[in-house]
Amino acid sequence: MRRSLSWLIPALVAFGGCPFCPLLVDPEVLGNQSRRVVVEVCSGGNFIDGKGGTDQCVMDVGAQDLSARVSREIKLHNVAEDPVKITGYEFSSASDPAFAVVHYPDVINPGVTSQLIVSFRPLLESTVEGDLILLTDAQNTNPSSEEPGDGKGRITIHMKGAGVNNGVPHLEVSVELGAEVSSCCDLGYVAKGNVATCPVRLKNTGQRGLVLEEVGFVAEATDGPWEPVGRQPVPNDPTDDEAFTIGPGESKIISFKFKPTDVLPHAARVRIKTNAPRVCGPVGQFADNMCSPLSYADPCPSEQVGIATVDLKGQGADPPVCVAKIKSVNGDSVFDPDLIEPLDDVELTAEDSYTSQPDLTVTGYKWTIVRKPVGSGVHFDNDASPTPRFVFDNTSTNIITGLDLVGEYEARCEVTDSRGTKSINDAQATVAFRATPSEAIHLQLVWDAPETDVDLHLVREFPVDSGSFEKNSDNDCYYANCKPTTDGPIWGSAETEAHKGPNPVLDVDDVQGYGPENSNINEPLPGKYKALVHYFSDHGNGDTVATLRVYLYGNLVAEYFRLISDGEWWDVGNVIWPGDAAPSWEEVDALQ
Repeated sequence: MRRSLSWLIPALVAFGGCPFCPLLVDPEVLGNQSRRVVVEVCSGGNFIDGKGGTDQCVMDVGAQDLSARVSREIKLHNVAEDPVKITGYEFSSASDPAFAVVHYPDVINPGVTSQLIVSFRPLLESTVEGDLILLTDAQNTNPSSEEPGDGKGRITIHMKGAGVNNGVPHLEVSVELGAEVSSCCDLGYVAKGNVATCPVRLKNTGQRGLVLEEVGFVAEATDGPWEPVGRQPVPNDPTDDEAFTIGPGESKIISFKFKPTDVLPHAARVRIKTNAPRVCGPVGQFADNMCSPLSYADPCPSEQVGIATVDLKGQGADPPVCVAKIKSVNGDSVFDPDLIEPLDDVELTAEDSYTSQPDLTVTGYKWTIVRKPVGSGVHFDNDASPTPRFVFDNTSTNIITGLDLVGEYEARCEVTDSRGTKSINDAQATVAFRATPSEAIHLQLVWDAPETDVDLHLVREFPVDSGSFEKNSDNDCYYANCKPTTDGPIWGSAETEAHKGPNPVLDVDDVQGYGPENSNINEPLPGKYKALVHYFSDHGNGDTVATLRVYLYGNLVAEYFRLISDGEWWDVGNVIWPGDAAPSWEEVDALQ
């Protein structure tokens, strides 16, 4: 049984007032209708004080800046006994797209006031209008069916507003694939299982912030495995405005990925909706496999204002296979990969790579170094060659062919066939090896300041057991006497060859930064061998952090780091070589 609300007004007044009493219906009018709503902007109906219920509803937003979003609240009051449901909304077909609903309440409980939030973003310099239609089960609405209150009642709010030009955003769209700039995105042939990306640049050349309102695919013009990259804006969500705003003179890249699973062609059309009031139409569309140039409708149809489209296409393909391996070491095609050493000239090859079809050929190569020792500056002499070689920069003008440091190296190749498909295989495309010194004693020096000269000195104790280490002498292997191009100090018998056996060698003298400098002895005589580092000249570039590593029979036994200044000597320590026992390392680590 329905209860009358005739008792409610005097009861509320008796207990201190009634905030919604001016909006309540006359009890004689209410009857047994228990789901009734009052809409703030409506003036028609049978409610007291001229506050109509759901008739003659108008929301005038007034004049607003072009492209700027403003929001307005419309209060909805439930003045009856039961909850009122808002089951949805729609705009009439003639409504301007500048109007949008930001939020509406699903349910309004008895005695509760809820908010309907609408937004207005004008894109035309004129007055625009539209009809917002709320769908509800309130019984005091204009029914759209024979049974009032069945959830299909309609509350029509007439929306009005105008745009004023106080400076607007302007959208420029381009597709950027490497150095190529186009109005369409043609990815060509993409290997099955691989991912290719279309980057689309959006640039704001206007005077106000450009807001991305919606980015997505046009369903009827899109097929195949296309996806947007990253988070996309939510239509009509003002909380997204800041995150998706491009300032005047700024640009943003939005990307779309293509991951084919077959060898068929696929296309997509991207729809970009913004608050740019003078942009609409196709940026670029494919016609007869050709990309049409940039074109906008002028003037824009009102329903298309701020909307631009970009066409994408790509085709799946069976990829070529890259086969990577070591071609030669020090020019010799017969070698043991386990005996590669620092400074060895290592040449790789991808010449055995092959395509998926006999009518295709391998036309391009791309090499990358996946792993190298810490501090290594090694790179390829030509990373686009089928047979690249490892090199490193000894000075700003001198490039040395070979590996610079002891440690693990790994390289990977990618090949491209004659129709542009890139390889995606890993195992065969990767080659890995280790550079290990074969010398009994190997000292390695590197530093971090460019255009500086740091020197490595390997000084023998002479006479043996005397505690005497004379630097810059014949008992010191350093830049002046120990490079391979010099006669070299003789620490063994007079008959021994320089740089061989017990006689030391300094492989490189780096005078302009980074190193490495390596000092070696193949067959040390019993005694002590001191590792010294001298900051010969900073050339005005200041302090540097030097790193010294000590290898005995290819094993790292010590590693030291030290900040040193121009002119300083760093006594790192001594290699103890007893002759009849295992060698060892004696730490000093002191500046002189």
